[in-house]
Amino acid sequence: MEGLCVMIDKNDMINLPFQELLKKCLFFYDQQEYNMMEIYAQEARSRNPYHLMAVYLSAIANSCTDRWLEAYADLRFLENLQNTYQENVISAEELQQMIMQAKEMVLQRDDHEQKEQLQQIDDRYVLLQENLFTSYKPIEGYFRPLSLDGRFYYMAGYLTWGDSYMNVIDTGSCLTNKFDIYQIEAISKDKSYVDSLPCIVPVVANTDTENYPNKFEIKTGTDRYSFPAYGFKKYDYYRIDEPTAFTAENITVFGKPIPLHHDPKRKKLVLSIFLDSFNWKVIKEHSLKECMPNTYDFFQEGLICDEFYAGSEFTYPSIVSYWTGLRSSHHKMLNQSVKRAMPADRKVFPEIFQEAGYFTAKIGGNDSVIPDFGYMRGIDRFLYQYWQEDFFAHEAVHQTIEHMEAFRETDQYIWLDIPDLHDVAGMWDMPLSVQTSCPIHVNEIDFTGRYPGTLYQTPSPNRREVYLKEMAYIDRQLAVLYRYIKEHYSRDEVIVTLFSDHGNGFNVDAGQPFMSWQRENVPLMIYGPEFTQNYCDELVESVDYGTILCHLAGLDDPSLVENDGNLPAFCGGTEKEYVFAQSQHPDREYAAFVGTKKYRFYLESYKKVDKDCRIEISAGAYVKLVDMNGQEFPDPDIMEKCKAIVMENIRDFAY
Repeated sequence: MEGLCVMIDKNDMINLPFQELLKKCLFFYDQQEYNMMEIYAQEARSRNPYHLMAVYLSAIANSCTDRWLEAYADLRFLENLQNTYQENVISAEELQQMIMQAKEMVLQRDDHEQKEQLQQIDDRYVLLQENLFTSYKPIEGYFRPLSLDGRFYYMAGYLTWGDSYMNVIDTGSCLTNKFDIYQIEAISKDKSYVDSLPCIVPVVANTDTENYPNKFEIKTGTDRYSFPAYGFKKYDYYRIDEPTAFTAENITVFGKPIPLHHDPKRKKLVLSIFLDSFNWKVIKEHSLKECMPNTYDFFQEGLICDEFYAGSEFTYPSIVSYWTGLRSSHHKMLNQSVKRAMPADRKVFPEIFQEAGYFTAKIGGNDSVIPDFGYMRGIDRFLYQYWQEDFFAHEAVHQTIEHMEAFRETDQYIWLDIPDLHDVAGMWDMPLSVQTSCPIHVNEIDFTGRYPGTLYQTPSPNRREVYLKEMAYIDRQLAVLYRYIKEHYSRDEVIVTLFSDHGNGFNVDAGQPFMSWQRENVPLMIYGPEFTQNYCDELVESVDYGTILCHLAGLDDPSLVENDGNLPAFCGGTEKEYVFAQSQHPDREYAAFVGTKKYRFYLESYKKVDKDCRIEISAGAYVKLVDMNGQEFPDPDIMEKCKAIVMENIRDFAY
C-alpha cells in the first residue's frame, strides 16, 4: 500500500501549489513519515531551488532518510543562499553544525565514491568564494588543479612568457592572465603513450618553484632525448607520433591527449560565433550588407534568419538556454548572484559533440560563460581571460585561428565569445578605429536607465551611432576568420553559425514594452550546409539552437527531444507557432513576450520578482496585444491563449 500511496502522491504533486508542497513536507515530518517527506521536498526544491525553506526541508528530508551526501549538498547550497540573501531560515551557527554533522556521516562510511563527491562539493564552494573567473584582484596560487562537474582539470597560464620564464611568480587574475584549462590524465613523473597515436599532449612541467626547471627524458623506440622544461604553471604541447615514454625529474601534469584523426562521419569544423548584445532590429533598419559587409558576404552563401529570438534579456540565463535547450524558467539559472551551475541532469549540446569524437573548445572572455556555471561540460580546452583586458574581437579571432591551425588534424567544435558590442552600452573605451571615426558629441550621455546596468537604458542616438561603428570594427576582425575558413575548408566540411543572446536597450524605440521584440530579435546565420533558400523568415528561438546544430552535424541524441527545442522547417522539421522570451530577474518586474507571425503579446507584472525568483502574478499584470505594425487590438481569445502560455512557463514560480 505504501508504494501505491507514493505513486498517487507523485501524480497529485504535478498540480499541487508550491506552498502546499511545503505544507505536505512539514506534515509528513511531524508524522515521522520521512520517505513521504523526501518525495515532496524533492519536488519543492526542483520547482524552486532558490527558496530557502524548500532547500532547508530538502536537507532535513535527506538527513532523515539517511541520504547524507544529498543533505550535505543541500546544506552547502542553503549556506550559499543565506549568505547571498542576507536572510536566514536557520541561524548560521545551527547551519554550520548541520553541515559538519552531514559531512561526518559521509566520511564515516566505507564509500570512496561518496567521499570523492563530498570533496567535489567542497571544491566547488572554494572555487566560488575565490571568484577565479571574475575577480580582478591578484590571487596567490592562481594556477592550480580544479575539480569541476566530477572531473579533474588543471588551470595553467597561456602565453605567460615573462611570468613563466623570467619572474616565475605564482599570482594571477582573470584580468591580467590568459589561461587554459584541460582535463588531467595523470600527475606523475612517468607517462607512456602507446595507443591513439598520433596525438598532442598538453603538459604542465613545473607546478612549484622547487627544483625548477624540470627535466624530461624521452624514449621513442631506440631513440633517446633529454631537455629542460622551463615553463612555470603553463601548458606546453608535445606531438606524439609513435610509442613514447616520458620520464620527468619532478612531478608533472599530463593533460588528456588530443588524438589527431579525422572521421568522415564528422565535420572537420563546427564553429559557434557568439556576438553578445546584437539587436537584429539594427539590421532590419539598415541592412547586413551595409553594417557588416564581410559577414554578409560569408553568410549569404548559407542561411540568414530574420525572425530568430533570444529567450532572455541578459547573458546569464540566455546562453544557458542555448546550451540546454531549456527556457529560463525551466533551466532555472535566474539569479546570477547565487552562482548555480547548469542542471546536471540535462545534457548540454557540447557534450553531444564531445561524445561524438570532436575536440571541443571554448575560446573567449565572456564572464557569464565560465566554469562556475557549468561551461566546462563537454569542453576539452577552455581558453579564457576577461575580455575587457585582452580578449577583444581581434584577439578572440586570432586565438581561434591559432587553435584551428594547431589542431587542424582533428575534427573540431569551437564556441567563440565576442562580447565587444556590450561595451557600447557600458560607455567603455572603444577600439582606436571606432574612437577616431566617431564625432565628439557621441560621448554625451543622452539616455537614462530604469535600473543600474547596461541593459536597461532608454533610446540613445549617440549610443546607436557608436554601435554601428563597433559593428563595422567587429566585422573587419571576423573577415580574417571567414577568409581562413574558406581557404582551408570546403563548404561540406564545416558548419559556422553566428548568433546573439539579447539586444541593447538603447536600440529599442521609446514606448516599447521592456521585453520588446526589438530587444529579443537577434541574429542567426548559418554557413556550410546547402539550404533551398538563403533567407528565412521562419519563427525560431534560442532553445532550438542545439537541436539545429546537432541535426546539421548528423548527430542524434535522446536528450534533444526532452528539452524545449524544436527542429525548424528549414532543417526538415516543423515551424513553431510562436516564440517566447521572458525576464525573471529578482527585484525587477517579471516581463514576457509571445510572438507570432500575426501579433505580439506582452505581459509585465505589477510587483517585482522576489529574491527567490517567485512571481506574485496574482497581484496583477499589465498586458498588451499588438499587430505587426504595433497597433493594439482587442481579442480576448488570443490574450487568454497567450496568458496561458506565460503561466505554463512560470508555473513553478508563480503565486
